[in-house]
Amino acid sequence: MPKTSARRKKSARVSKKQKQRIVRTVTAALLLFLSVGFLVGISLYRTFTKKSATATSVSSYDVTNAEISTIVIASVENMEKQPLIVDSMHLVMFDKAKKKIVSHSVNVEDVVEMPGKYGKEKLSKVLAIGMLESSGFEESGIFLENTIMKKFAFDVDRFLVVNKNSLDKILDVFTKGELGALVSSESINALLFESKTNITLNEFYSFTTFANSLTSDRFISTDYVDDSYLQNLTFDSKTSQEKASVAVLNGTKIPGVASYVGRVISNAGGYIITVSNAKTNYDKSMLIVRNKDLHVVKDIVKFFGIENIVLSDDININENVADRADVTIIIGIDIAKLL
Repeated sequence: MPKTSARRKKSARVSKKQKQRIVRTVTAALLLFLSVGFLVGISLYRTFTKKSATATSVSSYDVTNAEISTIVIASVENMEKQPLIVDSMHLVMFDKAKKKIVSHSVNVEDVVEMPGKYGKEKLSKVLAIGMLESSGFEESGIFLENTIMKKFAFDVDRFLVVNKNSLDKILDVFTKGELGALVSSESINALLFESKTNITLNEFYSFTTFANSLTSDRFISTDYVDDSYLQNLTFDSKTSQEKASVAVLNGTKIPGVASYVGRVISNAGGYIITVSNAKTNYDKSMLIVRNKDLHVVKDIVKFFGIENIVLSDDININENVADRADVTIIIGIDIAKLL
């Protein structure tokens, strides 16, 4: 009789655990279903309300399968108020290779060198400056991406701008994996009507489901990001492992261009062997490569949009370093003036 009672208690415990697992599974499935429906709603809404798409609205490369993808999330006091002043900013790095998400709160009072001709300004003014030469918000968002890339010498893939009062819930989704925050009325309103982004439906789904798959210890908040931190983040990337040598030449009279480009490539895991001036000036940037399929070549094309790629065996150029580097990047005035 006691044995029967013990078996019943054990069976009850097992049944309780099974019920708990079923509840968790059903809850997760429901959240996923609602989230997908919500994201489809966002996509349809923006499809029917956006008058036209710009060339910079969605980048041509795929970030969902990248080893590391980055989003800059900025908040403003009021999306309808002009000029837009940034209240806070976060750089979020999705490291799918190491299965972790790293977030960094960027000080918007920092004075940085803005891309192009705008000189030094506070980061809080980045959206306002980005809209000076554009009537569309997406170009301003791209300017935000490029500014943060310039500050950290690290590629930024996408931007998301939200109103200040909805920031915490949005951050909970990306930096804590709290997918349930997506289905709250505040989040729906914030993302559907009070946000600006170039994140696609597929990318949004990829980011949020990846975040939801991680345990709490895989979310890392860091107070300080420098070149050493970023190089440690990418030390075992495909680009780092191939160890292709890269030479960076400044083919313009604009100082500091080669140094900055070298930092970006190095922080992505590239192996820089020299950073110097070219022997002559170049109007158009150029990549001289031994192999077009190298990961670092794909990185450079993605980072800087260089289209002029030639094999080293097919060109005779008066730049000695090109004979000993696997990849030689010559920065011309076309790109230098935008950095």
